[in-house]
Amino acid sequence: MTYVYSLSYFIIPFICLCVIVYNTFSFKVTVVRGINLQVPSGYSATALETYVIIEFPYPPEASQTARTRNAIGSINAEYPDSLHKFQIKRNDTKLIRLMNRKELKLSIFYKAGFLRADRQLGTASIKLSELERTATIHESVDVYENDHKKKAQGKLEVKIRIKEALGRTKSSELLLQQWLVIDRFEEIVNIIIIYFQKIFYFNFF
Repeated sequence: MTYVYSLSYFIIPFICLCVIVYNTFSFKVTVVRGINLQVPSGYSATALETYVIIEFPYPPEASQTARTRNAIGSINAEYPDSLHKFQIKRNDTKLIRLMNRKELKLSIFYKAGFLRADRQLGTASIKLSELERTATIHESVDVYENDHKKKAQGKLEVKIRIKEALGRTKSSELLLQQWLVIDRFEEIVNIIIIYFQKIFYFNFF
């Protein structure tokens, strides 16, 4: 029966990994388009090439970022393949506090030309507190020149989606679910061990 105990060393970490993956969810951001974006001085709308940097302030110690592909030749820029996924831990108390205080930041940049550094066209932001009661936010937000100091021309249409609104799971329900998982943990391990026993028996005897 030694091989049965050996199997448990592989099965138990596997189950733990599944639990961790199950409790990790995706925070999805889609930058749909820019609407009537401002054309920088010295540039034409047909030559305008923009992209968006998304900054999601979680975890607090190391924000997650993503970049859209470039949109070329229009002040009504449509960003291809603009769905970006960020990882969140739903049960993390820091996440709820952060959603109430922080915003999703979106910085629009444009290509300044050959051998020139990209320049910032403007910034926009979306409050995340609504995710406590809804799983989807779909807004067209104003673009500002420098972090809400001066409003620039244009808007940015953005969609945010999570699996379930963060306020739906109460702490008492979460505690009950955790106890149910613990109560059935040994049962699940035994079932998997029996399954591997049968495979081992038929293959070697």
